[in-house]
Amino acid sequence: IKKFKDISDFESYLINIDDEQIYFDIDLDYFTLMNPLNGEGDKFTYLSKNKIQKTLSPNGVLMSWIYKRLCGLTIAKEPEHCGGIKYSDKLLGILDAHFFYPTLLSKDSEDYFDSTKWKQ
Repeated sequence: IKKFKDISDFESYLINIDDEQIYFDIDLDYFTLMNPLNGEGDKFTYLSKNKIQKTLSPNGVLMSWIYKRLCGLTIAKEPEHCGGIKYSDKLLGILDAHFFYPTLLSKDSEDYFDSTKWKQ
């Protein structure tokens, strides 16, 4: 297991990996800029929705590499580390709308377990 604080460090690391299958674990606190729990500032601040979507774009180095090998995805909400459940849910909503259609647990479908699909 490796942890990366910077996306460019992760992308540089990826080109040397020959893994064929991966599980992608996203911790929502990754999308915080200032995080008092990490000794950064006195209040939480967050990446913009556009920056999050750009980071997760299937056209970028990171997600292109991941999609070719993806066999599972986990999303850790991390409410304490995101400034509370409200902010954690807001970040989850951005990822949900970015990755899935209809969104997870959507009212747009009678049987969302069978109808929710990857957008990419």
